Amino acid sequence: MMDRTMNPTERTVLLGLLPLLAASGQLSVGLAALVSCAIIGLLTRVLHRATVTRISDAMRWPLLFAVGLAIAFVVFSLAGFLLPVSERILPYVLISGVSPICYYGCAQQVTAREYGGILGRFAALMIAFGVIREPLGRGSLIGFEVLGGGDVPMSLMSTAPGAFVLTGAVLVVFRALQMKAKAEDER
Repeated sequence: MMDRTMNPTERTVLLGLLPLLAASGQLSVGLAALVSCAIIGLLTRVLHRATVTRISDAMRWPLLFAVGLAIAFVVFSLAGFLLPVSERILPYVLISGVSPICYYGCAQQVTAREYGGILGRFAALMIAFGVIREPLGRGSLIGFEVLGGGDVPMSLMSTAPGAFVLTGAVLVVFRALQMKAKAEDER
């Protein structure tokens, strides 16, 4: 079970770190990874619940991972046709198939409400990261120029180190807000 002293945002970032760092450099790729994660998460949770008493753990988990990877592959294949993204970054959508956030809903003692909250926060983070990273790192948003033609984007934001910097900043902000709320409660 995951450490309950973590705030919900920290837990979400930890579970969704792979797609959050890899796929959020372009909003459209982040959305494809998000859709993939949500579908995988919901279907594997239903499949887990349906097979929990019929299939041993030794067989169930490989089955869940196989389903997750198959869904990630289908979303990856469709995204290449439906989204205006570079082919070199589309493989990051496949990462969603091995992301712990997809399988967290299958853990013991995780309620549907808790898992829904995790997926909701993950969706908000993926969209926010894409909206921040793509314009700053590429100068565009979903293929449309958003910065003036003479502006040079912060290319760091389109790279993995830029994603780590943004992740760290988000975690610091949420930890500070948590500490402030705790201090106010103690008054």
